[in-house]
Amino acid sequence: MSRPVLFLLGMHAGGTSALATSLAQAGATLGATTTPTIDEDGGSTRCARLTALSDEALRCIGITWDSPVALPDRWESNDALKALAPAAAEAVAEEYRDGDAVVVADPRMCRLLPFWREAFEQNGFAPSVALTLRRPHEVATALAKRAQFAPEKSLALWHHHVVDGERGSRGLRRALVTFEQWQSDPAATLQRIARDAHFPLASTAARDAAQKARPRVKNGHDERSAGGMQSGLDTVLEAGYARLARLAPGVDPRRDVEALASAARPAMTAAIAPWLAAELDAARESTVRIATELALTQSRLQAATGELNALRAHAAPPPDASMLVAQLEALREDRARERALLIDELTKTRGEIVRMTTAVAEAPRNAEAMRIELAQAHRDLYDERATISRLADEIESTRRDADGNAKRFDSARHHLEALATELAQTRETAQAREHDYAVIADEIDAWRAQASDIQAERDKLLKDRDHAMREVSRLSTELDALRHERDGAIADRESLNEAMRQSGQALSVLRDELPRRAAAETMVARERDGLLIALKSAQERITALESMVGERSSYIAELVQRHNALAGRLNDLDKRSLVRVAVRLGGKSKPR
Repeated sequence: MSRPVLFLLGMHAGGTSALATSLAQAGATLGATTTPTIDEDGGSTRCARLTALSDEALRCIGITWDSPVALPDRWESNDALKALAPAAAEAVAEEYRDGDAVVVADPRMCRLLPFWREAFEQNGFAPSVALTLRRPHEVATALAKRAQFAPEKSLALWHHHVVDGERGSRGLRRALVTFEQWQSDPAATLQRIARDAHFPLASTAARDAAQKARPRVKNGHDERSAGGMQSGLDTVLEAGYARLARLAPGVDPRRDVEALASAARPAMTAAIAPWLAAELDAARESTVRIATELALTQSRLQAATGELNALRAHAAPPPDASMLVAQLEALREDRARERALLIDELTKTRGEIVRMTTAVAEAPRNAEAMRIELAQAHRDLYDERATISRLADEIESTRRDADGNAKRFDSARHHLEALATELAQTRETAQAREHDYAVIADEIDAWRAQASDIQAERDKLLKDRDHAMREVSRLSTELDALRHERDGAIADRESLNEAMRQSGQALSVLRDELPRRAAAETMVARERDGLLIALKSAQERITALESMVGERSSYIAELVQRHNALAGRLNDLDKRSLVRVAVRLGGKSKPR
């Protein structure tokens, strides 16, 4: 009976590690050797051996795990990738010997699922998929913190992982869950995966795993952190994520993912410069070509080594001169000259074979040196792409700072307008209170005029007058406080003016910095041209080495033929010598 395997397809820092930890606590197997991921909560949930083979497979395709480009057409038919399939099947067999249910939690599987699906099916596994989604801006924030990725790069990676994961998992049983759903209700999320993906989980173990995972739940997302990119890529991806998150359990997400890919295509073109995309495609094609040539060179060297070993195994042993002298003492004068000539020729032949063996033995070392040079060139090219990405990040950071300064200026202006409105309201309130004071004074004068006439109400009027005076004192205190606040507002306005002046100076400095960065980009372009020249020279050296190996192989074949001819002549000579000895021992005359 086939064992179930569940592929958790999600973006880096997309919550797959937390979900895999819960599934492992519910009884699933993560592999013999695990390693941490770039996830929100950390944890060792990736199979280290599968990760290494996935990186090698991506190099065969011409990309790395963080390449923000689409996969090439018909990448499954890559010859180097097909050569890696036996190693992948062997790794699956050794890493997942135990366990009734297996979970594979590696974001690289999103792009390589057809490759690994075949490896697991060869080992008797029944695959299913759980598409794990997290908000794009949360993933971009996490990658910016942990790997210093630019937002455009993180969002492009999110897009490619979601689209490739959905396309590669078609035809399999799959469930779609979000990181927010797991945070809000882990037990229900695990049960949904078990139901939609037909992945067996013990209900009690799933509830216990959900309870253990609940203390690690973090605060929800911040809506204010989404949006604001000039290309609009974040807005498009957030809208696509919202549509996918609203899908009911069991609904196929294919149509929504294709709609997301179509809607994001213009924004992707605007977010990633066309020249940078073309350069990444050229680097990918060059890497694929170099990997193919290197694999072909290795196969040729292995074939040459096998042929050389076969020649060594079947080579005839050298004749023993002392035994021949002891047995053929009577024929020494007849054979001495011919045997000496043959021995000299055999010695020369052996020297040539040793020299060719040494050359063939040095060929792998030369190929290894060339491989090291190519790897160094690839690393230099990767460093160049990282430098370009860093410069783009700095330009984007400068743009965001300028936008932030503009927003602060607008905020300061709105604040000043609000303060002016408050001052006007304060003046109106003070005028109303002065009017009230005048009315109160008129009433007091009227009460004093009537004091002589209304003796009975004198005490009451005196009490009212004292109360009014206390109110006047309180209002005077409030008026002084309002005047003090007005003075503070004037001081704040002056400090804001000073901040606006300093921000203007900083903006001027940033404008002066842009020409220097343009010069740096020109220097990077020159270094890239130098690297391309070095790669071309390395390819020419590989071609020369292959031609040398072919010539040496033909020369070895010729030497083998000569060796066989000499061995035949020695056998004939031995037969003739034995006949002569037999004739002499029999007493007959020596035949002519």
